[in-house]
Amino acid sequence: MALVALYAAQKFAVPLSEVTVLLLALFQTATSIGEVTRNKNALDNFFPSFEQIERLRSMAKEMKQPSGQKIFDAFNKEIVVKDLTFAYPGHPAIVKISVSSSPKGK
Repeated sequence: MALVALYAAQKFAVPLSEVTVLLLALFQTATSIGEVTRNKNALDNFFPSFEQIERLRSMAKEMKQPSGQKIFDAFNKEIVVKDLTFAYPGHPAIVKISVSSSPKGK
């Protein structure tokens, strides 16, 4: 590229100092354009990930399950679990507990 510029400068009688300044400006601009392109590509690759995170957050809010109303304030004697069943939506129960107790300290 520089050789083409020097040839054109000689043919059209452009001073070498002007050609040098123009080539320097061209190379600096090319470097800046490369950096802008790299940053643009980084942003283009970021947005799909960001959109996926936002979609997952929205889905998590929609799928939030209700919780119990009792507030746990202390563990005095024991924990007793009666008639506990756990299952994923649309699937049979995975865990079934009729009665289970855990004394304090054990």
